[in-house]
Amino acid sequence: MLKFGETNSINGFIESLEEIEKYFSNQVSKTKNTVQDTDVTRRIERADWYLRGLAYHANNITGLYGQFASGVSARSKNIYPGPPSVIIMYAKETQALLFEFYALVNLSKIALDSLSKLLYPLFENRHLPKSITAFQPGTTNCPVYETLCKIPEISYLVDLRNCLVHYRSLASTDNAFVMQEGILLEADSPFVDPWTDSMFQATYRLDGEKVVVNVLLPDEIFLKEDKSTKKLSNFTYKNKFNLLSFSYRFATGIIMAYCKALELLRDPTIRYKYK
Repeated sequence: MLKFGETNSINGFIESLEEIEKYFSNQVSKTKNTVQDTDVTRRIERADWYLRGLAYHANNITGLYGQFASGVSARSKNIYPGPPSVIIMYAKETQALLFEFYALVNLSKIALDSLSKLLYPLFENRHLPKSITAFQPGTTNCPVYETLCKIPEISYLVDLRNCLVHYRSLASTDNAFVMQEGILLEADSPFVDPWTDSMFQATYRLDGEKVVVNVLLPDEIFLKEDKSTKKLSNFTYKNKFNLLSFSYRFATGIIMAYCKALELLRDPTIRYKYK
């Protein structure tokens, strides 16, 4: 079984995604060869499309992130009297990176909602909720949903998707402002773009000869204490949630959930309940 989210390098992400693509392709083939129901086979083929899409976007994000990091690295070295507090750079790949991330987030939510369409033959009650948010802890004894409920990145993903669809965008210019780690900008700084008010935040630091670049996501999307209404949090970035790492976790977490679902479908005697 693949280990979940245990890499933090570009090459590590690429190798892990290649491995997981082979794994889910094997699971899809094995289940299609086992299941006799034509309707279920078609649902497996649709699931395969979601999984391939997630892997596709995650791979594109990895490549674009690497391009951006290389550009920052090249601009941070050999500058007198030392590394700049802020690097201002033309980086069209940042917009492409955010386009891919937006696509990954939305496809991830669609895949999570559609998981019930694959699992429905295993439930006693066939009319399952249309949204992943209905499957809270204790609502079902299905191990796929029980596992998903325990992954904090999945809850964050749902909040992020709702934010991007209903509240804020990832809109940014093709110029990137990359702050040296530990440098704080004032609200009226000319490096803060009032037009985009983007969630895109990037920092870098020198680690010996290595330049470490972080594209960050907000610590919290919606205020957790506000249960009755959705109120956006004032975005902070203290937890250093890395966009590439979270993209990998979103994709692999959902793919592994689907792989588990495919495994369960190979035993037609299994039955679960919702509520």
